[in-house]
Amino acid sequence: MGSEQGGADVVPDEAAARRFIESPEYQAISVDRHAGADTLALLVHGLPAPGA
Repeated sequence: MGSEQGGADVVPDEAAARRFIESPEYQAISVDRHAGADTLALLVHGLPAPGA
């Protein structure tokens, strides 16, 4: 099995996450991301922001 990497992006709320994901800038690069990787994205509600 290949190596696995992980990462997390923190956004203030669901609306901000959706604005980012649906933005023309992200859509332009997401084609390559989807073609080059198997990914899983989760939007988690109710967790405190890191450092909070």
